[in-house]
Amino acid sequence: MKLDVYATIADVKKEDLPSADAVVIDVLRMTSTVTNALENGAEKIKLIGKEDEARRFSKQENALLGGERGGVKLSGFAFGNSPLEYTREKAENQKIVMTTTNGARAAEAAMDAKSVRLCSFINVSNVASHLKNSPHVIILCAGTHDAFSLDDCLCAGALAESLNAEQENDLAIAMRLLYAAHENDLQAALKSTKHYKYLESIGFTDDLNFCLRKDTHACVPIMDQDGWFENEKNKRLHDSCIS
Repeated sequence: MKLDVYATIADVKKEDLPSADAVVIDVLRMTSTVTNALENGAEKIKLIGKEDEARRFSKQENALLGGERGGVKLSGFAFGNSPLEYTREKAENQKIVMTTTNGARAAEAAMDAKSVRLCSFINVSNVASHLKNSPHVIILCAGTHDAFSLDDCLCAGALAESLNAEQENDLAIAMRLLYAAHENDLQAALKSTKHYKYLESIGFTDDLNFCLRKDTHACVPIMDQDGWFENEKNKRLHDSCIS
């Protein structure tokens, strides 16, 4: 396996995407939120970078709206970007269109890949197991406002450790080593970072605790041919039924 990690959207080599399996990471909080929503029975989730496009598409699809700007739930939306909002009672059997400050744009940037999955600490080992036979994996960290974000890169390091690729780019090696140094106390490693402190300041301490727990969820979100994310387990079951 060849493994390439990129710290921001701008860094990715787009010409490599069509032959690679892509993994998008936005630990705080989009990929954690989508994973939790699908684990709790959401039918499928569409990620759209622009708010106005998300609003139009949700009406077209008769879907609920979720998302934020600056961490805060948008006016008229059913959900924000807190994973704790997406309970089974609210999310089960729902189609949801989400737009977020960083993660939704990262998912759009990865769309040309052979496959696109979403990873966070809460599902990292299962994501790795679904990629074990891939010849080339690209990990795309969403970052924060197009800049390096330590939370995403630590998660990339956790995934890199599990993948144990034969060939890695320098950032994959660096993030794997960094994760190994901090895996026993992610909170301590991140509590002084800008994005962590911002979310804490606007009242999302419970989200931070939720997002930094490792391997609490089985769900692996994967993009289908129409650009919706669904639980890979359900997608495989559906594909086997129609084949």
